[in-house]
Amino acid sequence: MDRPATFGRVWTDDETIVLVEMMLGIGDARECWEDNKDILVDMIELSLPGWGITQPQVEARIKCLRREYMQIKKMLKSPVFYWDEVHHKVEGDQEVLDMWFRVSNVESI
Repeated sequence: MDRPATFGRVWTDDETIVLVEMMLGIGDARECWEDNKDILVDMIELSLPGWGITQPQVEARIKCLRREYMQIKKMLKSPVFYWDEVHHKVEGDQEVLDMWFRVSNVESI
């Protein structure tokens, strides 16, 4: 499957899973994945040949994942949210969740 090699690619769940697995693999080897970002691209290319994922795309996706992680971490510090172990997502009162995302989106602009 040909994929565009543009910087602003939309990552699929499969691509994200491969990226995270590669990052964890580097960590398991007692290496810092941040020091080995160039290797990540090569590792992803081996797992997803021909998809054309570039270094800037990997760095942008990592930045996005880090931002999402920090938001989830912040949410879970609040007593109104909890982690759903079955569905692997943050849960809470829907009205409070909606308000959280409205406020969070305003802050990030």
